[in-house]
Amino acid sequence: MGTKHARELDGENAATQHQIELLRGKLKRKQQELDELLIRSETLHPSAYGALQAQLEAEMEQLQAELNRLT
Repeated sequence: MGTKHARELDGENAATQHQIELLRGKLKRKQQELDELLIRSETLHPSAYGALQAQLEAEMEQLQAELNRLT
């Protein structure tokens, strides 16, 4: 019984680690989107830039919260 439980825990740990890596990748992509948005900011209407920036930052906060929960 102990071995089965250990395997289950190993599987859960591997799944959690995979989820952490996925979240880190998503956060990295969102940061890149935010960086690209900053570069384009001069060509965007200020309200459009602000809305897009706020949306990206909210998405990043959600991803970071989920990452913090897992780690």
